[in-house]
Amino acid sequence: MPPPVQPHACGDAAGCIDWIAPVGAPDCPASVGRAIAVTDGVVIVGSAGGGGFQDLVRVANGTIGPIPLQAEVAFLARLSRAGSLIGGNVYDPSPRLDSLVAVAELENDLVAVGYAGRDDTGVTQQLLAMRVGRTGDVVWSQTYGTPSVGDTALDVAVSPSGRVYLSGYLTQSLPGALGTPGGAFVAELDPSDGSMRWARTFGSGAAEQLEATDDALFIGLAFTSALDLGAAGSFTASSGPFVIAASPLDGAPRVALEVPHRDVELASLVLDGDGLLFAATAYGGTHVPQGALAYRSDATLSVATSVVNVPGSYLVAEGIARSLGGDVLLTGTINSGASAFGLLSGWVAGSDPWMALFDPFGRPRFAKYDGDGHGNEHMYLAGSEDARVYAYGDFSETFTFESHYITPRAGLGGEGYVLQVTIAP
Repeated sequence: MPPPVQPHACGDAAGCIDWIAPVGAPDCPASVGRAIAVTDGVVIVGSAGGGGFQDLVRVANGTIGPIPLQAEVAFLARLSRAGSLIGGNVYDPSPRLDSLVAVAELENDLVAVGYAGRDDTGVTQQLLAMRVGRTGDVVWSQTYGTPSVGDTALDVAVSPSGRVYLSGYLTQSLPGALGTPGGAFVAELDPSDGSMRWARTFGSGAAEQLEATDDALFIGLAFTSALDLGAAGSFTASSGPFVIAASPLDGAPRVALEVPHRDVELASLVLDGDGLLFAATAYGGTHVPQGALAYRSDATLSVATSVVNVPGSYLVAEGIARSLGGDVLLTGTINSGASAFGLLSGWVAGSDPWMALFDPFGRPRFAKYDGDGHGNEHMYLAGSEDARVYAYGDFSETFTFESHYITPRAGLGGEGYVLQVTIAP
């Protein structure tokens, strides 16, 4: 029997889960790197494999593959609004280790980025970018830089005029890159063939989030050592994470907005009309998460206004999106028997994903969570299309949300999921 779940009356003014689609492989671990909402459904990318078996990536009601023996492959899958698999492919550009971690729409195609392994151990990596058609066929595929431990692209963005950018982390640098070698980077790619037009490195940290307009790049940056951003200012290791507005022509920083809350971790960044919406987790000078935060800023990054502030021990923010009607949807994880804002309570041991919708004044309209307390579970947001919002994540044991229940099929690790929730205006 499935474990009990928190009751929630579907069909009310808040919203309910329409479907949950598992993403996995029976004999190999699988992980969803990122998902995005598109007109006719949702696109997900990730990695699967690493076990001692040949396998297929199983998504919702179908399969894509194959996964070679002892290999970890990157994959892309497209689901309809009904949650059915309508296209996808696996990619194995290196012999051992490959993963896609972010994806964006480009005209009628998709651009996905991540890393490709380059040696027998699968540890040394290169940046990877691919342009693929809607059904997963490859238009072009490129790797960049010198193979190094841990190098990876972390996000990709396409401007309204079709310029393609990627960001991430480097241990060394890129040929001809501007700025201090290593650390966070941003680069522009030629959309026709994937060649790198320019790159800029920041010498520290990682560029984990990226959004693009025709006027500016917005980079969510986390760092652990001193950082000099020229005209945008200098920052010490004690500074919080922040968002940089940079030139779309060469990545030169223009201004940096430090998150206006002591000791926070930036979680997610999205464009919101003529500004930005971003989520963060507060730590308050401790190593224990102390609550979920959401802010909005205009495009000049002159000031960040608090939109949501939910205190709660072990409450972590992971995703943010603007839903139909101007409400803010937050997702994340919470564990160790914690409770938050009076709507999430009775948590059991484990790490459980949560979802909450807030009106424009920061008041919660609904909150729900997976209350089974099983394993390490997360929930991120893929954005919205009309009244439909998509979320995704990973789980290692069982996943229960409302009446939906998934048992992992992977014998050697966890798997991922993607779900759709309809938010009433």
